[in-house]
Amino acid sequence: MSNAADEELWNLLVLQNEAITARLREFHQQVVTYIHLTGEDPLTGNKERVPDENISLRERSAAQLSTPLISEAMAKWTRELCDPHGCVRDAQSMTAFTKRMTDNALTLEDKMQFIFILDLTFTKIRTAAQGATPSSSSLSSVFEKERGYEYLSDWFAGSCTYLDDANKSFSKLVLQFFLQHKPTMAYARKMVLQKLRQLQTYAVGRQAKAMIKETVEKYVS
Repeated sequence: MSNAADEELWNLLVLQNEAITARLREFHQQVVTYIHLTGEDPLTGNKERVPDENISLRERSAAQLSTPLISEAMAKWTRELCDPHGCVRDAQSMTAFTKRMTDNALTLEDKMQFIFILDLTFTKIRTAAQGATPSSSSLSSVFEKERGYEYLSDWFAGSCTYLDDANKSFSKLVLQFFLQHKPTMAYARKMVLQKLRQLQTYAVGRQAKAMIKETVEKYVS
């Protein structure tokens, strides 16, 4: 891939994560400010003190960020396996991309980036379905065969019971993906259904529970 294409792809990754950046930073600022005012951690109720550092109340632009939210490994995989538009390139790339989802070192931001890329890829396939090539139309089936929906379900299970905004937002992102991209293979749908039904009682928040209910209804229809 050329340097120009690399730069375009990197800019796309930064833009995709910009909203998540703002949400995470705002949450951190609110927690630190609360501790500063009350001397108590709002999440645990324990007595805490704010580190001797200024609380930044303004967002920095993407160009000013000293380090990317996604890991270097995630950026490398994206350059290798995605086209300049941020979509998985072909069936072989989808196989490799899905296998990367099992990496235990993935950050929450990395996982979000996986979902953004998958959403872009599947949306592109759906909107171009009439003229899709066999290679492009097989990407979603490759993802299902490589247990991609199982990995997403495991990610959801690992986040849906946490009260912090980051995990709550991530859980909703997974559910939104499930709603928008229903698997075509029966065993994949059955697996997602089983996992969501198990977790519905424990998932945090009315919105998450409502989205689980909506997903279950869609998958059984």
